[in-house]
Amino acid sequence: MARPRAFDETVALEKAMELFWLQGYHATSYGQLVEHMGVNRASLYSTFGDKQALFDKAVKQYTSQNLAQLKAFFETQDSVIKGLKKMIVQSLEDDLTPDGPKGCFVVNTATELQKGDEATLKHLLNHKELAEAVMADFIRSGQERGKITQKQSAQQLAEYVFALYGGLKVMVKLKPERAYLTSVLETGLATLEA
Repeated sequence: MARPRAFDETVALEKAMELFWLQGYHATSYGQLVEHMGVNRASLYSTFGDKQALFDKAVKQYTSQNLAQLKAFFETQDSVIKGLKKMIVQSLEDDLTPDGPKGCFVVNTATELQKGDEATLKHLLNHKELAEAVMADFIRSGQERGKITQKQSAQQLAEYVFALYGGLKVMVKLKPERAYLTSVLETGLATLEA
């Protein structure tokens, strides 16, 4: 008879995600994961596999949560421009706390990506496509109301907003100045207006 697990798998995965998010994949050792997650090495390995397998699961969990939150957020917004701005500003505000910029797990992972890391690249590209699809639906609703430009497709504009968001999440680490970041964001979003 198999022994029951002495830990909550979901909580353990959240803790792994936190550590990977904070330190990055390459700077995080399996020993640090064992300590941070409060799980013994054998249990961790039998449940999640090696470090790469655990990281893959953490990325999947993050992207799943992130997409659900994004959809729910957009459903509460009346204005596309204001909604996109609010989404990005809230995310940037998280990085302007006294603890310093944590960044976006996906953006951080992308900037750390090494050549040949095909499994992680696949996860990130999948997340990019799914996030852009959610944004494109939101942008399309603004186009249908005549509030968003139709010079580009909703998909093209979503790709642009995704890139703008990613760029700002990198810039907040280089220049964590609210006025600067807000100016870049407003300039970027102005291109969407009809």
